[in-house]
Amino acid sequence: MPVKINDVFISPAPTVTIGKTYFQNMQSGPIGAEYSISLNGDILAWKGNPESSGSSPMVSQETGVLYGNFDSDDDPINTSLGAEGYLGSIIKKQEHLRELLVDHGSGVKLEITGFNTITGEADDRGITAYCTLTDLNFDDETRWTNTCGYNASLVTSKLTKPANIGLFGDDSTEDNFGYYVSDAKNEWSISEDEELTATIGGHADQNKIYSVSHNVSAVGQRTYENGVLIDAIHEASGYVHNVIGLGSGEMTNPSGPFSFLGFPSGYSVYNRKVTENINPFTGEYGIDEQFIMGPPGQAARETIQISVENDLSPLTKVSINGTITGFNSSGVQDGAVNNYENALSYWSSVSGSIYSRANSEIDSCSLNPVFLSRAIGKNTQEGTISYSFSYDNRPANIITNARTEDIQVSDVYPGQIINVVPVIGRSQPIIQYLNARSEYKRSLQISATVSMDDDCLPQKPKASELSIIFEAYKPQGTKVYYGPPTENWNPKTGQYSYNVEWTYEG
Repeated sequence: MPVKINDVFISPAPTVTIGKTYFQNMQSGPIGAEYSISLNGDILAWKGNPESSGSSPMVSQETGVLYGNFDSDDDPINTSLGAEGYLGSIIKKQEHLRELLVDHGSGVKLEITGFNTITGEADDRGITAYCTLTDLNFDDETRWTNTCGYNASLVTSKLTKPANIGLFGDDSTEDNFGYYVSDAKNEWSISEDEELTATIGGHADQNKIYSVSHNVSAVGQRTYENGVLIDAIHEASGYVHNVIGLGSGEMTNPSGPFSFLGFPSGYSVYNRKVTENINPFTGEYGIDEQFIMGPPGQAARETIQISVENDLSPLTKVSINGTITGFNSSGVQDGAVNNYENALSYWSSVSGSIYSRANSEIDSCSLNPVFLSRAIGKNTQEGTISYSFSYDNRPANIITNARTEDIQVSDVYPGQIINVVPVIGRSQPIIQYLNARSEYKRSLQISATVSMDDDCLPQKPKASELSIIFEAYKPQGTKVYYGPPTENWNPKTGQYSYNVEWTYEG
């Protein structure tokens, strides 16, 4: 069985022992393997390869080809012993063997080749491995007189076998783990978050949010591809990225391990933060990721507080306050975050339901949809939006876009008509009842503050809306007459007032 080290035939060929150790974990079984290769041979001072002067082409002196027959005399005779003698030749051959087994960055190429009995040459059938030398010993039993025994220990992560040997495909490896690692960890920590969140569908629907910590690490093995070193960090990082779901520069949502808590179906990953740990000296690579999992399609958390207030006033007041915290859903390799944009998107979805949320807290006399007060705060850095609204159940406004609308009705009822006649020398005038009554009178005052329209200008109340109020409070009588109405309008501030008075018979 010819043996080649870095394309140099070793003669006499050493015996080769190959052992295999699997690296396993409890989840997926074998994750990698390591082959230990032991070469046990002898250095002959007067013949064999390498020669004391270096490596020969290994050509038989008799037949002109390597191993012309099975006779050990075909090993090349060393003719350059000179004054150095056998000991000097052995020491030189030890040096050449050490040099052959040194890894210069492309691994130690070890080939165990077949033997072609027709041509007498080694063929390409056999095993090839790119190895790393771990130990080389020369024995002392022979006293280095004319021979010297040696043992070389090498390790490799894979063996390559050709198609015509065994059951393997063309240049296949005995194992294909995808990535070659000697150790790996995949650790999860899952906990229920302290805060719940309202949902877009309803503020009373509270859902859990989960905090997740995930650590994946691996120790890579040095491998070689056609003599090209594949760094251990490359193997370890490839394994970790594959496990954690990092592909095309982006992480995907993890399926997670079996969990007692059990993620609700469809939950999404947000606020992902990644710490990458790299140790080139040991070949260790790991990723620590932390994230939260929240309701699907809802990249924000909302907390809500509603209070109902009743006092001596006939009106009920309802205040609703909330805070929306946007989640970051951008990729870990993106330079920007989008938590504020997600907060805005969520706010856009729920802002139209603030009134209905507040109105659901009272049993009768619905709230006026025009708020008493409103405050909205935005923090772009923290990605939060806070809001505060206050409503009461005053009657609905009639005037379009009126922030405030006030209607005052004053009635003057008939009184007795008297005649007052002063009398000279009398301390009081003479008061005489004329046996008649005065007329009925009613006055109407309308005041309103109108908000701006799309052109950022307040619009004067419509005559049709004023007419509704006019007719609603017009007195009923046999004869009803109204005086000239007065109107005041401030197109800058939106302040408006209207006054009219009726005189009528009841």
